[in-house]
Amino acid sequence: MGAAFAAIAQRRPAFERVVLADIAPERVRSVVAGLGEPSRFAADKVDASDQADLAELIARVRPDAVLNACDPRFNEPIFGAAFEAKVTYLDMTPEQAMKMIVSAGALVPPAPSRVP
Repeated sequence: MGAAFAAIAQRRPAFERVVLADIAPERVRSVVAGLGEPSRFAADKVDASDQADLAELIARVRPDAVLNACDPRFNEPIFGAAFEAKVTYLDMTPEQAMKMIVSAGALVPPAPSRVP
């Protein structure tokens, strides 16, 4: 799914720099090479199950936002690293993002309606 996002981002000048990261860097290197814009797109290695590894990548890259395009089992460490770094967290699955934001206490869900 990260490759799909990269293809969309390539058509949008608002994305000045995009770093794609994966446990297998050859996968993202292949995507980046196919985009043909090495000044805008870069590949890096990260273990999405390791919050410390994610935090190190975020500190080094200093992104405006972290987009989670991973399997949902990696949501907690990715969200946790972004939250600790005070970086905007985006998820390819909106329902997953909302669950993570509410569970972190960063957003209070609306109160149930009291319509009679």
